[in-house]
Amino acid sequence: MELNLRDEKENERNKKEGLGLGLGEQEEYGMEWNLESFSEVEYINNLFPTEQSLVELDSSLLKWKERIRNTNELLRNSIYEQISSERDKGKQKILETTKSIQDLFVQISEMKRKAESSEKMVHEICRDIKNLDYAKKNVTTTITALKRMQMLITAIDQLKWTSSKHQYREAAVLLEAINELSSLFIPFKHISKLSLLFKQVSTISSTLLKQIHYDFESSESSNSTLMDACHVIDAMGKDSRREFINWLLDTLLKEYKSLFRQGDEISSISNIKRRFAWLKKRLMMFDERFRGIFPEEWAVQESFVEEFCILTRQNVSEGLERERDNLDSNVFVSAIKKTVSFENEMSERFGKMTIIQKAISASQDQQSFQVPRFQGMISCCYDVCMDILVASEDRKLAERLSQILHEETWSVDEEERTKILQSSKDLVYYFKTCVQFCSSLSKNQGLSGVSQSLAKYFSQYANALIEKLPSADAKLNESQEKMICLIINTSDYCSKTSISMGDSIRNTINSRFADKINFKEVHAKFEEIIANSAKSLSKGLENKLETALTQMTKMPWGSWESVGDQSDYVNQLSTYINQSIPIYRSWIVNPTHFNFFCDLFIMSFIPNMIGHVYKCRRLSEYAAQQLRVDFAVIRQILCEIPSMANRISSPGLASRRYAKNVNKEMDKVDNILKVVLSPIETVLETFKSLIPNGTDTEFQKILDLRGLSRAEQKLFLSTPSEKEEKPLVSIPFVTNASIPSIPSINPPTASNIKRLFTTAANRFNMPDVLKSKSSNSSGD
Repeated sequence: MELNLRDEKENERNKKEGLGLGLGEQEEYGMEWNLESFSEVEYINNLFPTEQSLVELDSSLLKWKERIRNTNELLRNSIYEQISSERDKGKQKILETTKSIQDLFVQISEMKRKAESSEKMVHEICRDIKNLDYAKKNVTTTITALKRMQMLITAIDQLKWTSSKHQYREAAVLLEAINELSSLFIPFKHISKLSLLFKQVSTISSTLLKQIHYDFESSESSNSTLMDACHVIDAMGKDSRREFINWLLDTLLKEYKSLFRQGDEISSISNIKRRFAWLKKRLMMFDERFRGIFPEEWAVQESFVEEFCILTRQNVSEGLERERDNLDSNVFVSAIKKTVSFENEMSERFGKMTIIQKAISASQDQQSFQVPRFQGMISCCYDVCMDILVASEDRKLAERLSQILHEETWSVDEEERTKILQSSKDLVYYFKTCVQFCSSLSKNQGLSGVSQSLAKYFSQYANALIEKLPSADAKLNESQEKMICLIINTSDYCSKTSISMGDSIRNTINSRFADKINFKEVHAKFEEIIANSAKSLSKGLENKLETALTQMTKMPWGSWESVGDQSDYVNQLSTYINQSIPIYRSWIVNPTHFNFFCDLFIMSFIPNMIGHVYKCRRLSEYAAQQLRVDFAVIRQILCEIPSMANRISSPGLASRRYAKNVNKEMDKVDNILKVVLSPIETVLETFKSLIPNGTDTEFQKILDLRGLSRAEQKLFLSTPSEKEEKPLVSIPFVTNASIPSIPSINPPTASNIKRLFTTAANRFNMPDVLKSKSSNSSGD
């Protein structure tokens, strides 16, 4: 009985805890399944301790499924109960919140109503106060205007009294006050009373100006009175000050206009100096009479000089038109000098003025620069007659050039570093002096015309240099060679000087005339003289070497039987070159011109040497080899020409280019000799291979060197159809030696040829010689 009661209590407690298993069932398995230390494995082992206990497995599963179902139902019911309870609470809170919002809206509406009522009350209270403020402001403005008008009327009355007493200092103060007060009443100028006041001020000002004019004309007026009068004029404004200064300048220049009337002798161009003397005297009198009277910013003296310059320019322009036909050049140049000197003197006395040049584009800033104040103010009128100055300077240039050429010795000292003719130095110095002189007188048409004269006499001097060049067929002596070098140096100096002089004139002259300054033709003419002089030098050296080449053509090449050192004509050629080239190199100052001479020489001498080779008529086998030895030595001599001087520089691009040109031209000579040495059966193919651009004439000359008759040459010069009908026959060499085909080899040197060939050898096989040459080269 007790056990059953206990089981019922445990079941109820387990149901409350959400368990689906009664106490009896828990005791049946011997453990508390809802403890924290619950172990599933231990629980199952206790539940089924033996195999026999597994018989109850199905019933246990049913019990646990029932328990799960009960637990789910219990959980579902608990959730439903909790949701219903919370839903009711939420509805209650929403109702309470809505009621609170409604109460708040009512309170806000009430507050707004009270605020509008308060604002309306404030406006009603302040409306009367604002009206009173407007009334006070209008009354204050009216009172202020009446006081100012009273002050204006009082000031005008006082100005009348002070002006009548010549009390200019007090009048100046009153005028400043009247101007300041009047500016306040300008919008009301149409009112009759105010209009009358403005007229009174204008009348009083006019009266004051007349009094001031009288005081300045009177010699009894004190400096203090005149200084106070200047303050009065300043108080009247800029227009009154400008009007007074114009009156003063007209008064000062009245005597000048009367004294230098047009048509009188004193107003002629020859008496231009008297005008300037008159002004300088008046400036001294001005300083004595008005020293410290005029304010500095008025610049009365400067305006006086400027007005004098304008008036003088007009008078001089009219005088030039009247005297142009009979105007002497010396008088004209003297007048320009004196005028420019006067302008410079005034510019130094009054300083410079600042010119502001506006920027061309938005990205550039404005530029300001200072120029002489009075520069060109009078002298610009001489531009219309600048042809007189140009003609005068042209005559002087012609005379000076003639004198310089007459005094030229056409030689310089050996120790002279520049090695240019003294006449060019004197001429350039005189040209620069002329440019400096003319630019000081005119930077317009005059300087432009003189620059054209300079270009003309530069050209005449160039013609004088050309006349000193020897003829093309002349054999040059040392003196003539040095003369040509001097002409090259002098032409180079004049060429560079003419360009720099043109640039200098362009920078000095007015920009309107800059495009007319052109020394390019002069520069080109001197460059042409340099080229012709280098050609003359090259031709002169060739004429010297002609003797050696002629000796080469007269040697018995057809019966030559051995190969040895270089021939005598090579030694003679080397002697001429070693004697002449150092002179050229030491006397030609500019290395560029010396390199140009070297290029000209090899491009002319080597083709000439080839022509002399063709004149040798017949060449034996040994003769052809001997010529190759000779030309190898000549090649070396020609390559060493740039360094045949005391001033040896490191080999540069020009020297490498020169050596390349020498080798290129000398290869042509060597190729001709290779064709001569080739077997007769392959001579045509060898010619085409080594001289691909060769002509029939050249080929015929090579056949002549081989000693072939005209009939034998026809076999090689016939048409292709003829060659098919007439096969080539073996034609013996001039030495009757059979020579097989030889490969292309480098030109032999004298030392190698001497080692390979001896005078005892009468005949030899060419391939053996070439093999020996190849082995020796590889051994070396």
